[in-house]
Amino acid sequence: SRRALDDFLDADASSMRERLNCGTRPQFYQLNSAICELIDDWNMVQFLPLDPRDTDTIDEILAQVDNATQYHDDVEPRTAEDDHTDGGDNHSD
Repeated sequence: SRRALDDFLDADASSMRERLNCGTRPQFYQLNSAICELIDDWNMVQFLPLDPRDTDTIDEILAQVDNATQYHDDVEPRTAEDDHTDGGDNHSD
């Protein structure tokens, strides 16, 4: 459902911890909490929707991957919006 997708895409540490705890034994609850705190503190995980028929979602994911890997180290990080404003596709090899 749309609500489940929204909850997944905008998940916070407490909801992730609850989901993890539902599927694991109590001996792992402390580990689940530590992982969720790490993700929350360092903003290490982001979920993006992908529709393979929608080039905007593909452009956004490519921009996020380029930014995360710093593929273009000498260039400022770009977003999908930047590609649309200058009218070019800067994801060439």
